[in-house]
Amino acid sequence: MFARLTALVGSGNSLPLEVTGEPSLIWGSWTHTSGKWKADGSAVSVFRVASSNPSDPKLAAARNGTKRLRTLRHPNVLIFKETLELEEKGEQVIYLITEPIVPLAEFLESTTLTGTDRQEYLTMGFHALVAAVSFLNIDCSLIHGNICSGAIAVTPTLDWKLCGMDLLTEHAQVGPASPLAAAAWLVASQYKPGEVGRGEWEAVRAAPPWAVDAWGLGCLMQELYSGHALERLEDLRRTDVIPPSLVQWYQKLLSSTPARRLSPARLVESGVLRTSLVQLMAFLENLALKDSQEKDAFFKRLPSLLPSVPTPVAQRKLLPLLAGALEYGGAPHAALGTLLTIGETLPPEEQAARVVPIIAKLFAASDRNIRRGLLENIGAYGASLPEALIFSHVATGFTDGNPYLRELTLKSMVILGPKLSQKTLNQVLLKHLAKLQVDEEPSIRANTTVLLGTLATHLSEATCRKVLLNAFTRALRDGFPPARAAGLRAIIATAKFHSPEDAATRILPAIGALCIDPVRASALDCLEHFSAVLKAHQQDLTARAEASTATGGGPTASSSGAGSATAGGGLMTSLGWAASSLGLARAGAASPVPTAAGGSGQVGGPAAGGSGSGAGARAAPAGPTPSERPRSSAAPPSPPDTLASARSQQPLGADEGWDEDDADGLAEHGGWRKSFRREFSNGGIGIVEMLFRSNILALVMLWDDHQGRCIGELSFRSRVRRVALRRDLLAVALEHKVLVYAFSDLRLTASVETAANAAGLLALSTGPDAALLACPGLHSGQVRLEAYATRRTRFVQAHSGALGALCLTPSGKHLATASERGTLLRVWSTADGTRLQELRRGTDAARIHSLAFSGGRGALAATPPEWLAVTSDRGTAHVFSLRRGQGVGPAGDRADGGGGAQQQQQPEGRANPTSELAFVSSYLPLAAGYFSSERSFAQFHLPDGAPTVVGFGQEPGTLLLLSSSGLFYNLAFDPLVGGACEQVSCVQFMEEAPRQGGGY
Repeated sequence: MFARLTALVGSGNSLPLEVTGEPSLIWGSWTHTSGKWKADGSAVSVFRVASSNPSDPKLAAARNGTKRLRTLRHPNVLIFKETLELEEKGEQVIYLITEPIVPLAEFLESTTLTGTDRQEYLTMGFHALVAAVSFLNIDCSLIHGNICSGAIAVTPTLDWKLCGMDLLTEHAQVGPASPLAAAAWLVASQYKPGEVGRGEWEAVRAAPPWAVDAWGLGCLMQELYSGHALERLEDLRRTDVIPPSLVQWYQKLLSSTPARRLSPARLVESGVLRTSLVQLMAFLENLALKDSQEKDAFFKRLPSLLPSVPTPVAQRKLLPLLAGALEYGGAPHAALGTLLTIGETLPPEEQAARVVPIIAKLFAASDRNIRRGLLENIGAYGASLPEALIFSHVATGFTDGNPYLRELTLKSMVILGPKLSQKTLNQVLLKHLAKLQVDEEPSIRANTTVLLGTLATHLSEATCRKVLLNAFTRALRDGFPPARAAGLRAIIATAKFHSPEDAATRILPAIGALCIDPVRASALDCLEHFSAVLKAHQQDLTARAEASTATGGGPTASSSGAGSATAGGGLMTSLGWAASSLGLARAGAASPVPTAAGGSGQVGGPAAGGSGSGAGARAAPAGPTPSERPRSSAAPPSPPDTLASARSQQPLGADEGWDEDDADGLAEHGGWRKSFRREFSNGGIGIVEMLFRSNILALVMLWDDHQGRCIGELSFRSRVRRVALRRDLLAVALEHKVLVYAFSDLRLTASVETAANAAGLLALSTGPDAALLACPGLHSGQVRLEAYATRRTRFVQAHSGALGALCLTPSGKHLATASERGTLLRVWSTADGTRLQELRRGTDAARIHSLAFSGGRGALAATPPEWLAVTSDRGTAHVFSLRRGQGVGPAGDRADGGGGAQQQQQPEGRANPTSELAFVSSYLPLAAGYFSSERSFAQFHLPDGAPTVVGFGQEPGTLLLLSSSGLFYNLAFDPLVGGACEQVSCVQFMEEAPRQGGGY
């Protein structure tokens, strides 16, 4: 019925707490139960007494007890919180709310303490009660009148508190009307001394103030050491249950003459109750009064004293005392070891609830000695530590000026590292480890390498491939032999993250010199391990090639992971003509590139049926024979094929194959010209890329058109998003990486990790200059530039949001980017990452379909671009004028890309328009970038708004648009005036109805 106190309160009343436990009788008329405050949820104890008679003596006694308890303050007296007197359901009810406790009898019944530990604890508790009684009797001249086990409560920290103050009376006011006399009926006769039992109140006043309570202390000793409540007066004669050292003091407490009974103060002062446990607790409770020498001596002895402390007392009383002393600076750092030792005895869930918060507070403290102790003992509690609670505090040790603390912090990551999130590992911990790998302390450098090897299994595979080998090969160059040895062992331990290509090109070259080094034993082990890896890889490639040949296909090869090309010389032999024609076999200018049969005839080539080639994500069909279809004389009315791949000046991949068409034929002959077409009976082409204007094609396969079969294959675990080619390189974009292959033998030369790249953003310079690759970096809006001739990498933070498009000039000297939002385009110098110009496509978000620079091919590839074109899903093509001499733009250009010196280089009459409100930018600095940004120089609106690829024709002012709906637009714009583009012609280039099968 007491499940909720508020249910007991009449209409209009409310209590600020609720009951959480079952009520039980504690002493006299009081019931006790646990509860908690509604305001903050803190635990309390709730005492209740009720009577339907407002004049009931027990209500008067209860009022006296609550009034007295409110005014008493002593460490061993129950702490008063609140009292309420209410009328509930026809009864007068008094509530007393105190600190949370359990009755002594209940605690002793449930405790696991036995033997010597129990005796030690009982003596400690009894000492505390004697001190409380001495305080009442001598300091306050009060008589408790009810000393027994029922008047004792035990707190969560196992402290004993005196309660049951209903009979509390001033010694000088004892008489028939005093509470001691009026409520005497509440006390059982065996607990009453003779003078009280006989009602001789004059004798009580004549005796010392402690006489009545001394008798009660004797009764309490009998109850404590006998293990049960006192039932008869005769039981007090039993001394066999009392510890021998206390018998004489027990007898003095129970003297029949009140004046001769032992004073509680004398019992405390005698020292008979001051056991080693009592002394230990007394020292900690009065720590603030001790000098530093006493503290140092005590805490040096404390570890040796700990085994004699009962385990529950250590866990529930000693642990909080040590935590408080450490937190508030009262204890030296030597106390930390004892605290952690006690914490080890707790169950994991209790350790997390009671020890971890203490440790978190201590880590936040500035005391280096405390931090040192925590790090040295982290193995004792590290498993219970959550990342969010202490890592930020622990991480400050990585940059501490003390080398020993840096090393301890590093070693602590062996335990804490596996608990960290991937974000914390990648963005915080790895950055600290990168710095520690070049620390001035050799042991720290070595241990950093060891830690990286240990943490490898907790890092993502992408992070391992990006970070580990770089770190370990750096360690191999360390001047400290143990650091080199650690690097070698770590490379072997993380072998599963190193591809055969890494083993051949990075690991074996790095360890060769170490085979005659002091760490040669580890180096030779590493050499042997990865030699076996490469041998197994070679056997796998050979087996796959033989299996492919046996089934009738070409000698293909595929490796798990990044992708691989055909092994041996077969592929190089098949592509020998391509290597020669592309200038791969000799230095100097490229030779004329052969064209496929049926081509435009602009460049000489092999006989009809010459080879085409490509690379892709899945094998090409082995059986079909390609057929050639000439261009029909007129476009039939049948619907066009659906485009699967279309790029400026490239072949067009479709669901049933691909076509190669000559866009420049429009300018030369006034019409669209189809070069040739290939078909397959059982597959389509997803991606088609042409190398310049040659017959070298990436068809998501390698195809020998002369032999009519697939001669090589690149396989990948994920979908190929885009392919790019130049005379010496082939680049493949997957969703999270870009793979670069040597074109001559399709050997993997580089693997670049990127952010999520579902759109396949990738650009490769095609001019005769050194190769430059552009792709997304690892961070949103970042572009990674790889210059392969100089082996330099540059990162450009192009946009604050994700990338939407990018392109390079043929020379690779200029980069254009667009964000995913598609409102701003930016032009960059790839030499130094300078932003040269910012252009505004519009104000509404759009998906960019295509970006293209103007510029020549071949010898004209290095000519700076004059125009930049863009198409988007808004159905409009925009042309922007670019400034000449952009390569020297300052790094600090304004957001609008303008500037006096640069603006003077803009050809007269060719400036991009700006907003008519540009003058507002001087008044609204925060909006300056918007009002002063450049708009498009020329525009063209597509009637159907289909996805479109844009490019520039050979004639000045010519813009070419290729729509996925099957339309080709030839447009003209005025290079001096700009404005709307003029449509010169529009041709439907997909001329035939969809066919079964596939081809190119």
